[in-house]
Amino acid sequence: MKKTLVALAALAATSAFAQSVTLYGVIDVAYGAKQIEGNTGVVSTGKQTGVMDGGFAGNRIGFRGTENLDGGQTLGFTIEQGISPTNGALFGVRSANAGFQLDGLAASTGRFDQGTGGGYSQGTNRQTFASLKDNALGEVRVGYQYTALYEVSTLMGFTQTSEGVYGGSATHTHGAGVAGGTRANGITYISPRVMNFGLSTQVGSAGGRDTTESVANNTATGLTQDVNKRFSLKLDYDQGPWKAAYATTDFHSAQSARAAGSTANTAFPACTTASTPVCTQNSPVITTFNVYGALTTLGASPVAGANDYTTKMNQLAGSYTGSNWKVGYTRNSGTLTQNIATSPTFGTGVAGSTYNAAGSYDFKSQRLSGLYTYGKFDVTYGSGTATVDINATGVRGMDLKETQLGLIYNTSKTSKLYVYNGQWTNNSVTTSNGAYKGTQTIAGIYKSF
Repeated sequence: MKKTLVALAALAATSAFAQSVTLYGVIDVAYGAKQIEGNTGVVSTGKQTGVMDGGFAGNRIGFRGTENLDGGQTLGFTIEQGISPTNGALFGVRSANAGFQLDGLAASTGRFDQGTGGGYSQGTNRQTFASLKDNALGEVRVGYQYTALYEVSTLMGFTQTSEGVYGGSATHTHGAGVAGGTRANGITYISPRVMNFGLSTQVGSAGGRDTTESVANNTATGLTQDVNKRFSLKLDYDQGPWKAAYATTDFHSAQSARAAGSTANTAFPACTTASTPVCTQNSPVITTFNVYGALTTLGASPVAGANDYTTKMNQLAGSYTGSNWKVGYTRNSGTLTQNIATSPTFGTGVAGSTYNAAGSYDFKSQRLSGLYTYGKFDVTYGSGTATVDINATGVRGMDLKETQLGLIYNTSKTSKLYVYNGQWTNNSVTTSNGAYKGTQTIAGIYKSF
């Protein structure tokens, strides 16, 4: 009898908790065509057509849960997993940008493993954090979560164009790569709103830890020291038709030189003269896909050499909503300072540039977009620019311009039919086979739940 009562109590507790958990997600699939050209009009990187992950919003599935405590406090959690509905891996990868989708190719090895290629990322964790909220004092979140960069550039809805389609995918998140990315491990404080203002701060890292020290010949990394520190502050205003936000981010990334001959997570034997034929056939040549889907060799992993750079980035955004229209504006600006010669990839934009000389680099972007509603139809248009100036030489390393036009039919509050057309050009590209121009057209079905 006692065991029966315990079992019933456990079942009741489980049912009560389940009622506080919400399942949500997005399914977005489309048919699209993409092409990258050189400045002579020839295909430089490639072109792609077919059924693909959609461009309206990132595909995902997530869980949210809350538990009410005494005194107006709430414990909660969020687990959000990115998925790729047009990839056989499904939960193993997610669409991370507007690049080519190359199913089955692993970016880490270049082989046909379950992995990532082109527009895919194996970083399928969109966000996972625990939270404590007090109605009077605010909310604290701890875990892997969205950063101020992503909040202002995308989630707050200032821009009206698609971030997953050429013509809208680069300028709004320009600077993301050297400022630590759109998601980070950290501790975030969100204040209660006062007179239509809200404040949040975040302290932590990028995707890893704030600092890591390891044995010099550690075969997992070969690192002796790693720094990955980040701080951001965001202030926003929301009143009636007006909405605005300002955010600033400071990021410091430093990595010591790898130990000579150190390797990363490989089960293959070390190459010797006797085993050279085997090594030639089996030893992994570490490769990666750039934003266009091109396979580029990086050489043995980890790459020898240290890096150390700091980034200061500011964001400003605003929008006004009328009776059946909306306009929005975003601006990113900042400075990347290379303390020693290194090669971080600058942002997730289409240029995919690297800057490997010590010194400072100024970057900025801006985007203006609008939406007009007629019945169940929305027409969107946006244009933007993004630049990187190399201060030591006075050379402009990136000079990007992009435009995008979209038509959306709102079948309901949670479903849409859409078509987008967009393009970008990078006027700093002077070689005939360089990635000078990208074009994309996509039509799809979006459903949220």
